[in-house]
Amino acid sequence: MGYRSELLNIFVNVTAVAYFSFFTFHFSFITCSQ
Repeated sequence: MGYRSELLNIFVNVTAVAYFSFFTFHFSFITCSQ
C-alpha cells in the first residue's frame, strides 16, 4: 500500500509540473505573439 501511494504521489507531482510548464509556455507564447 505504501509503494502504491508513493507511486500515485509521484504521478500527481509529474502531472502538476507538466501542467504548470505547459501553462507557462502557453502564456509566454501569447505574450510574445502580441
